[in-house]
Amino acid sequence: PWILACLTLLLLLPGTATLPLIDRDEPRFVRATVEMIEQGEWIVPSFGGKPRFDKPILSYWLMRAGMALCGQGEFGARLYSVASALGLVLLTWHAGRRWFGEQAGFIAGFALATSLQLFIHGRLALADMPMVFCVAAAMVALAELLRLNPSAHVPGPTCGRAWWWLLYGSIGLGFLAKGPVVFAVPLAALALFRLAFWRAPLPWANLRLVPGLLFSLALIAAWGVPALMATDGRFFAVGVGEHVVQRGFERFYHRGYNPFFYIGTAPLSFFPWIGFAGLVL
Repeated sequence: PWILACLTLLLLLPGTATLPLIDRDEPRFVRATVEMIEQGEWIVPSFGGKPRFDKPILSYWLMRAGMALCGQGEFGARLYSVASALGLVLLTWHAGRRWFGEQAGFIAGFALATSLQLFIHGRLALADMPMVFCVAAAMVALAELLRLNPSAHVPGPTCGRAWWWLLYGSIGLGFLAKGPVVFAVPLAALALFRLAFWRAPLPWANLRLVPGLLFSLALIAAWGVPALMATDGRFFAVGVGEHVVQRGFERFYHRGYNPFFYIGTAPLSFFPWIGFAGLVL
């Protein structure tokens, strides 16, 4: 893990403090965070003095913490994204090591750390890296809970309490990072796993779904309810209605729309390791 940590930081830290804010989103996230600091605001981000409903609050809070540590510059603004990328690499190593052995865990972490998409997004002041880390943590916890079967004669975790907290805590925090996608990805993966790859019964009771989702919703509501009250419900109507639903089905901000965008760009995202896709299959 120390090798992977050093490698990830070696790839992400150089240039992070000197590369100017890029794209249309990085400057908006950073400026909104600076305005929150100037106004002493913790609930509703603003850009140019107007409420900014594009994303929930977690990225602004994390960016604010980075600025408190390193100042209101590019490095302070991007520090949380680098930390999320580092956490994602180590989480991948840990899961691979538990499930497939030390060598597989190291290779998985190494491949992730050196993929092109992580090299790009791992240093950007956006909501993506905290969301991806939370989704990955939820996926690992979900898999661990469904491996927990005391009656089965297979190696697996002996206590699911920590994994339960990780699953629903990650879902709650992931929603605060980038909205409902944190629910959609684990559900889609679970359906694919159950229907395509694993036909044996699974210990669904281990998930304790109702109290778990209530815990996730409580985390979301701790910020969401004050935000809705402060904006007369517009944070939901605009943040979810426009920036999630509308953005998922049509052109948005004059950007082209393609429902197969991520499938088409996967070879570039996973470069150079996409070359092993045939071997994996």
